[in-house]
Amino acid sequence: MIAALHLLIQGRVQGVGYRFAMCRQAEALGLEGWVRNCRDGSVEAVVVGAPDQVELLHAWARRGPPGAFVTEITQRAATAAEEDDALGGGFEAALSATVLVAEESSRMGFPEILFNLFPGMGAYSFLSRKIGRRAAEGMITSGTIYGARQLYDMGVVDVLAPDGTGEAAIYSYIRKHSKSANGRRAFERVQTEIAPISRSELLQVVQIWADAALRVQDRDLRMMERLIRAQQRTAEAATTTVSSNVVPIWKAGTGD
Repeated sequence: MIAALHLLIQGRVQGVGYRFAMCRQAEALGLEGWVRNCRDGSVEAVVVGAPDQVELLHAWARRGPPGAFVTEITQRAATAAEEDDALGGGFEAALSATVLVAEESSRMGFPEILFNLFPGMGAYSFLSRKIGRRAAEGMITSGTIYGARQLYDMGVVDVLAPDGTGEAAIYSYIRKHSKSANGRRAFERVQTEIAPISRSELLQVVQIWADAALRVQDRDLRMMERLIRAQQRTAEAATTTVSSNVVPIWKAGTGD
């Protein structure tokens, strides 16, 4: 089972190394995600991983590093926002969130079948529980890249936002459902109890994927290289702004 945690930590948590200490702690627990400082002096974090490890990080966050003083921690619904294209593993990562927010011009899909493979990092596990086995199989085996509107109509995307408003849509969603947060969290627990995604299930799928990857032929590799070059051209043509305030957990260093 995979768990996601979205926290807002308040108190004396900026200027004391909280962000990077949390990154190092999360890395040590095998978690992924990000941590950032907020303008109001708080720290916001989203982490994904094994439930017991996520809970350990939650407990650590209440204390923080030496010099920090945590006064309040607010737990929010875990969300993922897509502002550009998310293909293959990027799409799988987004599907692991409780709520998927997408901007209208973003596109998502699984091109792996085009080079004789399949997405093996959770795609079928997440999709089949969200939209049913038949629809999930169609998405995975077609190689089709879908627009955000199509995915919203299919039930894959939960919130469709105009371009440039993805982050605002997340906060709007949180505010809208904050009064029923207890009931929603309880219902999310019901969903994971009824249709759990276990670590053993994901590992079995990865093993099947690894075996299949070892059987790809030269023509499959050439197709993969063409797709990679096409993606690189798209990325190079786009203007990307990266905020230095957001620290990916798998690239933590030193700082505050």
